[in-house]
Amino acid sequence: AFRLGMAKALVPFVFVFSPSMLLVTKGFTWADFTTTTLGCIIGIVMLAAALSSFRINHINQWQGFSLIHLLSIMVLIQIPLAIWFARTGKIANHQRFMRGMFFFGLVVAGAFTFLPGRIMNAVLFGA
Repeated sequence: AFRLGMAKALVPFVFVFSPSMLLVTKGFTWADFTTTTLGCIIGIVMLAAALSSFRINHINQWQGFSLIHLLSIMVLIQIPLAIWFARTGKIANHQRFMRGMFFFGLVVAGAFTFLPGRIMNAVLFGA
């Protein structure tokens, strides 16, 4: 329920941070609308995944924490920073943060799901 409620809480801020979402602002472009919409969807999904990963406690590598928790903390720190960079006009930094989150949050974390002994390894390569 919290993950679903989080998206509802973030929606009003989207209109403040990106007025192009209102469709009636001066200087509206479909490119801005599409970029903002996709960015919001990806950001909300990454936040939900990062927050829900803290409920994973059966991986216990170090005192109940594992590398997935470190990646989740990175996402929780980097999303607000990336938004701040975009709002202050530091687009190169915003893009760097978002690419880093994509690589570490999706590619690296996704690769860890295929390690031997994991469910996705058994699904893909057989048990």
